[in-house]
Amino acid sequence: MYTNRGFIETDHGADIRIKIWAPTFEQLLEEAIKALGNLIACKDKDLQKISKTLFLKSSTKEELIVTTLEELLFLFEKEGFIPLEGKVMDLSNKYKVKIKVKGRYLEEEEPTKNIIKGVTFHGLKITTNGNKIFTYIVFDV
Repeated sequence: MYTNRGFIETDHGADIRIKIWAPTFEQLLEEAIKALGNLIACKDKDLQKISKTLFLKSSTKEELIVTTLEELLFLFEKEGFIPLEGKVMDLSNKYKVKIKVKGRYLEEEEPTKNIIKGVTFHGLKITTNGNKIFTYIVFDV
């Protein structure tokens, strides 16, 4: 039913909920970054990609997902940076990470797909089923 890794939007009333799956936590985090960019940008334009490196830490894996997405949401609000893909470069312990994020800047007068106000912990739980890790992330819109 599912590919090796990915994400899909699921029904959640007024907010947006994304189901994400991957074989490892690192890949789950990378898919979450792609999902955020997909929710913001109407389409992936063929523009020069810019790289940014994030150094983040938290006390749980769930918090690390929210912290990462909140930081990227902050960069979008402050600079217009749209994350398109992420690569976990170092996860030295379970809750400290270095991520290289590739993305682009929102063009002048370019519409966005959604106005995301924040990332919530609502229903955020990482589960394992066979050789895949799953989670749901709810975005406040």
